[in-house]
Amino acid sequence: MGDSFLKDNKGYAMVITLIALLVLGVLSTAILSATTSNLKSSFVEREFQSSYYIAETGVVYVAEELKKDIMDIYNATSSETEFFTALEISYCYGPRILDASVFDAQYASIPKAEVSLQRMNPSETNPRTYALVSCGTVDEITRTVMKTFSLEWKPDASLGDLISVYALGNIEISNGEIVGPIGTNGDINISGWPKIEDYYLTSGGSLTSENTEWSKPHNNRVKSKIELPAPKSYELPPFPSFPNETDCDVQPAVSNSNTDNARIINLTNALTYIPNINIESDAKVIIQLNDMNHKLLINDITIPQGKIELQGNGTLKVYLRNNISLGGGSVINPPASNQEEDIKEAVERLAFYIKGTEDPSTYKSIVLSGSQKIYGSLYAEDGNIDITAGSGFQGNIVTGGASVKFRGGTSTITQMVFAPDATVEMSGSGTVYGPIVANTFKMSGGAYVEYNPAEGITHDPFFNEPTLDDLIQSESTIREK
Repeated sequence: MGDSFLKDNKGYAMVITLIALLVLGVLSTAILSATTSNLKSSFVEREFQSSYYIAETGVVYVAEELKKDIMDIYNATSSETEFFTALEISYCYGPRILDASVFDAQYASIPKAEVSLQRMNPSETNPRTYALVSCGTVDEITRTVMKTFSLEWKPDASLGDLISVYALGNIEISNGEIVGPIGTNGDINISGWPKIEDYYLTSGGSLTSENTEWSKPHNNRVKSKIELPAPKSYELPPFPSFPNETDCDVQPAVSNSNTDNARIINLTNALTYIPNINIESDAKVIIQLNDMNHKLLINDITIPQGKIELQGNGTLKVYLRNNISLGGGSVINPPASNQEEDIKEAVERLAFYIKGTEDPSTYKSIVLSGSQKIYGSLYAEDGNIDITAGSGFQGNIVTGGASVKFRGGTSTITQMVFAPDATVEMSGSGTVYGPIVANTFKMSGGAYVEYNPAEGITHDPFFNEPTLDDLIQSESTIREK
């Protein structure tokens, strides 16, 4: 009986052992399967992420080459059609393949990016919107990203020869002083006792005067009439397209009336949109440039009394949709000191573009009065400009408007007033240091103009050969397609 019990237990133990081995085997298989699945999933996830980075790198790599080629193509062509045709032949026919020459092998697999330039809207002429599309592939896993940008061809604007005052129409001078030559395609009418120097007339032009006092030597020089072989022509440079909000880093509207705390606008992207800036009660707003060149899109700037300062190296182009309104002694971009060099350095950092009205029969009114000052240049698409008392734009003034007035104690330290469609009037003690181009020029009171053509224009943000920033109007961030 005892032997039988032992035999029965031995059989039972064997069954238990077999069951345990079977369970261990099943568990081992499950664990091995789960581990293999996790490893495979991890591998696929790694390659999935890698393919995105490869695609993204492809866009960045080709974008840098494209930017260089854009300027090379621009310099090698002379028209809008030639420029876009040459660009699209170079980039829009077949993708650019980036493989082992650019990327290192990843786990025995050579990554690849196929990057193509695609025109987004065939009906667009100038500017045109393009997309850089990049397909990144790692071990047969592919992801696609894209980056859009707007490209505008611009003619190479040229100023031509400048003198102290040139009018495409007539010149009327009753008083005041002009240092440097004047000229016109029309006639010169002199009354009162003004001081002028040499004058240019076309063969059909004439000079009339009420007296001969103006003709007496001035600044130890005898006035000379110089005949122009042909009438001169001056044209406005192209007014730029404004950035799109969708391509900008969007920041909230800025308002400050607290004199104890300056509001900071920190610009970190090349394109930024801020709806409005309002400053009151002698408060201050500081714009941090962070050693970059920026384009800032704004609807309105309203400063009843306050200040905007620029900090950090770099430049700022402000694209103003509506208008700018200053009061009291408001100042934008004050220089480090009142020394001429510091003023010019401040002016070269800031430029305003003010968009015109939608109605071609009306003009936008831009008024500076009191003691407001803006240390920067201005291009108003159709602005009628009125600068009075001690106020002034301390940089170049370019406008397509019909009227420009300098009155009272105006003192504009400027490189140029360029208004070939406007009547430019100077009265009171209005002062301009720089050349003036007008349709009609009128001068009275104690107004003063001074320009030395030999010195030329040392800085101009509007007539220079376009840069890459001028041609590429906007860029989007890279995103998955």
